[in-house]
Amino acid sequence: MVLQHPKLTVEDFYAFLDEQEVDRRYELIEGEIVEMPPSSNPNSRLALRLGSRLNVFVEDNDLGYVMGADGGYTLSPGTVRIPDCSFVSKDRFPDGLPDRIEGGPDLAVEVISPSETATAIMKKVRMYLDAGTHLVWVIYPEDQVVDVYQPTEQGYLLQTVVASGSLQGGDVLPGFSLALKSLFD
Repeated sequence: MVLQHPKLTVEDFYAFLDEQEVDRRYELIEGEIVEMPPSSNPNSRLALRLGSRLNVFVEDNDLGYVMGADGGYTLSPGTVRIPDCSFVSKDRFPDGLPDRIEGGPDLAVEVISPSETATAIMKKVRMYLDAGTHLVWVIYPEDQVVDVYQPTEQGYLLQTVVASGSLQGGDVLPGFSLALKSLFD
């Protein structure tokens, strides 16, 4: 549901959030406030399962910070997006995590619901990559596949990982590997 407001800045958006009495999730997309519907319980559980495994790996290796679906990223002057799960390298914030992060996470994870369109998903992926995200995992729970996006000089590289495969952290999370079947079981 798009709320009718004039095009807003990121500062306007955070002021709007401060005025809200009800705890709802919103994103700012190209200057428009969009209320985010709650995730389905299976999708929320899947994001938490992945996030908890990422968090253990990241903490054990002192790599940075894993966030859930509450922290936003300012991807452009009129856009704040909230991935279902994300990672930010400690190298970017050696003195601790700030309240607001300018730019994309190092890793953005989106768990897709059946109602999301291919166009909306690709727009979200491009926003992350354009904002400096190095790795995007788009998880399709019903199909048990993950589309992995990485930026290249010509655009992006797409690799689809099937349920019998595994997610790799690559340069973003060196040494991280997760068998997808363990995520989908």
